[in-house]
Amino acid sequence: MQLPKLAIFDLGGVVIYNWQTLGRIARLYHLDEEKLYADYLSSDAPLMEGTLSTKGWWLHICDKFALPAEARSSDPLYDQFHCYADGQMLSFIGRVKQLGVRVVCGSNTCAPHWEKMNAAGGLTSLFDACYLSQELHIKKPDDEFFLAILHREGVSPAETVFTDDTKENVDAASRLGIDALWYHSDFRWSGLDRLRLRFGLLM
Repeated sequence: MQLPKLAIFDLGGVVIYNWQTLGRIARLYHLDEEKLYADYLSSDAPLMEGTLSTKGWWLHICDKFALPAEARSSDPLYDQFHCYADGQMLSFIGRVKQLGVRVVCGSNTCAPHWEKMNAAGGLTSLFDACYLSQELHIKKPDDEFFLAILHREGVSPAETVFTDDTKENVDAASRLGIDALWYHSDFRWSGLDRLRLRFGLLM
């Protein structure tokens, strides 16, 4: 199979792990986890698109759930975000770059989370460019997220491979004509080996 000109990688669940925070926040502040999650979903778009800060979201939560005044000084979406990078994936991305493929990340993330993910994986050094929802002010799976990256990179969908662990995002990219790979593992293949196979790097 011909190599693409551009490879776009999602971050959370592909390159970065342990990015989930809501369960820890609910436990720490004695909140109903399902209600906290439901509220977060209604705030996800403004958080990811950079129009709502993590601190602003938390102050809303403090008001909604009548938390004690001292809780307002916290920023738990940042404080409880304890991510790490997958070393095997970092190495794989380095090998893809050696093949002459331009490699970028395309991630739904807020600024404080990006700060910690970048520190964990040296992402600005690893990737040729980083396309982040809070800077683009649009998030996956919106078509415009992908189209903005293709436009800036000067490539067509047919020249691009996109990898994400969220099926909805993969389906959206695929509908645009991008070679979109769902990063998941099953009994036959690990997610990483699926990628190795696509890039001709399966030993």
